[in-house]
Amino acid sequence: MDKKEIIKRLNKLADIEEEYALKLNDVTGFGNEQVMMLIKSIGYDSQKHAGLYRAAANILEGKSMSIMGSEIEDLEDDLKDHVRVEEQMIRQVKEIKNEIEDERVKALLEVIEIDEEYHHPLMEKILEIVLKPEILEDEEVWKMMVGYLPRHGHVLDPYADLDYRGTS
Repeated sequence: MDKKEIIKRLNKLADIEEEYALKLNDVTGFGNEQVMMLIKSIGYDSQKHAGLYRAAANILEGKSMSIMGSEIEDLEDDLKDHVRVEEQMIRQVKEIKNEIEDERVKALLEVIEIDEEYHHPLMEKILEIVLKPEILEDEEVWKMMVGYLPRHGHVLDPYADLDYRGTS
């Protein structure tokens, strides 16, 4: 299967996931709040899957995923903080799961635990494999904006060949 066909299929899968996410969002739970919450949580997963399908298609299409070098540090800090909170959540879920006897509640907590444990490696992969290869360093952007401007007959700027820190 060629790349264009794969992109088409990925976008079709995203469309299907989005359609079902919308349908599940309209489910009322038949008067039962717990049923409604469970169904809506499945809808959120469908939205997540649609986003992942679209991101995969965009990568194959060659769409830029670039991010500024200064922003990647903020993103890394945010993700590390999120991982730290998730680790606390996992510990608490395990504690509650061990204390509870109701198998229905244990099953739900196990789903949460599995999701939380999966988030950490997923965030690391997204950061390392998807975003970091396309980091635009601030210096590169500066050079693109200023350093490579055509001069069209104007007097050459004596500082044009220097980077923004004043060094050559």
